[in-house]
Amino acid sequence: MRREFDILTVELCPECEEPCCREPSRVGPVDLLLAEAVGWRSQAAQPLPDGLDEDGIPAHVGAPCRHLATGGCTMPADLRPYGCTAYVCRPMLRKLDRVRGARVRRLVRQMGEAHEAVLARVRRQQRGDQPLI
Repeated sequence: MRREFDILTVELCPECEEPCCREPSRVGPVDLLLAEAVGWRSQAAQPLPDGLDEDGIPAHVGAPCRHLATGGCTMPADLRPYGCTAYVCRPMLRKLDRVRGARVRRLVRQMGEAHEAVLARVRRQQRGDQPLI
């Protein structure tokens, strides 16, 4: 999945008119837990701003993702958040031919199944049924 996305993100993301690496991000608590469990530490400079803007929307909505740096995502490539990795934007979909599109859909489905298994394990660990790692 990462190989497919890396090719597309290098080409499409720098000029994207609708960037997806925005707040609210797709980085969930389990994503952070897993990354921190193997030694990663967030490079997020500061917490998100509190309050609402003039339209009643939380002030941070639309701001760049806290985990985004000049060179891209600061999270380890092999531990990118599920929500980020599974998200296939419209510009990417338009670039995929039928064969690559089918491959990406299959990989997203398999990744979703693996993600559900991880979440189930985390839930069991939180109940005290077994250690996470």
